[in-house]
Amino acid sequence: MEKRILELERKFENCALKEKCYHGFGLCGVDNLALQKKCGQSSVHVNGKFGCEKALDGIKDNFMHTKDGYNVFGVYYGEAYPYWWVDLGNNCKVKRIKIYNRTYCCGERLHDLEITIGKTLSEMKFCARFTGPASTGQVLNMNCKIPTAARYVKLMIMDRSVHNWLHVAEVEVFAD
Repeated sequence: MEKRILELERKFENCALKEKCYHGFGLCGVDNLALQKKCGQSSVHVNGKFGCEKALDGIKDNFMHTKDGYNVFGVYYGEAYPYWWVDLGNNCKVKRIKIYNRTYCCGERLHDLEITIGKTLSEMKFCARFTGPASTGQVLNMNCKIPTAARYVKLMIMDRSVHNWLHVAEVEVFAD
């Protein structure tokens, strides 16, 4: 069994080096692997109006947004450790993630961002970190420290205070 796994991993490595190929790991290429894929997020602002798919639609002037609101004391809040993820549909050697911040408001909210990748959502590995804060409209080109075979990419603000909001305009994932 181990021999078969090693053989498949070698095929995958060869696949990731080419522009496009298929070896049972799915289509891996130079195009954005995340476009219009399945996704999820820790919470949604305004009854689903700013759902996870907004970061995968190819439109850079709308955005996904985790919850916010006012508590009983009138204090504006978000949540601790807000996150967003995308299912690429196949395992590809993820190398780079490009994140487009909101274009007209609140860019500084993108901070302490950790990007993880993995074959399942429960087995994620570190890819990259952005300390920030970002600026409004900033584009982040994040290279994985160690490009790894992954089906899932997750963004999470690593801050436990309840004053965090995750909202980005677009996320692109590349295996080039």
